[in-house]
Amino acid sequence: MSEWTEERIEQLKKLHAAGHSASQIAAMMGGVSRNGVIGKIHRLRLPTMAKPRASAKPRAIKMPVRKAAAVPVKAKATPVVPPRDLPRDIESVARPSPVLKRIMDADWDGRHECRWPVEGEKEQTRFCCHPVSGESSYCEYHRRAARGEGTKSERKVAPMPIKRVA
Repeated sequence: MSEWTEERIEQLKKLHAAGHSASQIAAMMGGVSRNGVIGKIHRLRLPTMAKPRASAKPRAIKMPVRKAAAVPVKAKATPVVPPRDLPRDIESVARPSPVLKRIMDADWDGRHECRWPVEGEKEQTRFCCHPVSGESSYCEYHRRAARGEGTKSERKVAPMPIKRVA
């Protein structure tokens, strides 16, 4: 490690003022590293040299970019789902006028009465309540109304085609 004598410090100040880099100063003085020169410049609080600017390259002139015209896209019409037709054989059974009982009615157990929801939401739902047909949960009219082709996925997995009884 070299000592920084008064002569070496003066030499460092002159070389630094002349605009030499720390690497160049270290090579000219000998016996000191580039980092040693940087450290001494910092401790002496000498003004830092401006970093050399890169040679100015001409900037590319930006040409205005024309955007492609938007291609009009016709919106596909969503298919209108017609209201579900009731099976033809339902016409042979008269539509019952609902008795309209709620689930919360204390005297209704719903086991032998049609559970077809007629109106209302949640606790306020009212049911048909006519006598059920056989083992069904619905009266004859609503049992026939409940039969249908099924959804697409139901028809896909059915062992045989699901068809309405006409």
